[in-house]
Amino acid sequence: MKITREILEAAGAGEEEVARFTELYGASIDVTEAWCREHPKSVLRYNDWDWAGRHLLPLPLRLEFERQQSLLRSDYLRRTEPLCIGHPKINGQWGGLHLLSVTQKAEYERLHAPLWDDYQLRKAALFGRLAEQVGG
Repeated sequence: MKITREILEAAGAGEEEVARFTELYGASIDVTEAWCREHPKSVLRYNDWDWAGRHLLPLPLRLEFERQQSLLRSDYLRRTEPLCIGHPKINGQWGGLHLLSVTQKAEYERLHAPLWDDYQLRKAALFGRLAEQVGG
């Protein structure tokens, strides 16, 4: 899938995002699974693979992205749930981290970071796999 400045603008990317894309990649970029795996944090819309999947893929692939992404998210939540056990102030809710002590929060973030990075890498690879199916 070739992504250009014009495609991003038509998809609703902001001026700042389009400028960043142009600065990093020039006029266009060919997005593949391999490229996405190599650059999981450097892509579009502040690394938002969900946005890219919803706005840049054609409808049938968008629906497949949403389906597979929901499975990835369920797996990510399943793997992060144990991090909340023993922290009743979190209790599985995103907003509870600010209630932890500095030490507890640092430990949570140390354990959480690789799970988040893996989730983002898997979403990037998913987007790339589906993008490879787009002609042009």
